[in-house]
Amino acid sequence: MSLDVGLHPTRYHWDAAADVAMGVLPFLLGRPRGTVVNLNVPNAVENRGVVEASLAPFGIVHTTLTEQDDDYVRLAVEDLPNRPEPGSDAALLADGWATLSGLDPVSHMPLGYRPTER
Repeated sequence: MSLDVGLHPTRYHWDAAADVAMGVLPFLLGRPRGTVVNLNVPNAVENRGVVEASLAPFGIVHTTLTEQDDDYVRLAVEDLPNRPEPGSDAALLADGWATLSGLDPVSHMPLGYRPTER
């Protein structure tokens, strides 16, 4: 679950986001084990409701490498200049909807790794 706070939030509406999550929870509990979803909620006291949406091909923010050295990496988050694809989770979220998207789960695969003693 993500709360869409943008780049310069002045308030965080966690209670409203928690209400959305609690409202979706009964649906999720009825789904098969291993179901993976992405839930995005606008950072607002109220939203337009929850809608199922496809994932946008790109997010609405972009992380870029701004500086690096042998000891650190500095990243910057920037708004993307393009508009989100109509009907995508990013577009619906920007329009005040909470969005729920089903994801293909990544499952665990045992590797059989055994640490060596030093």
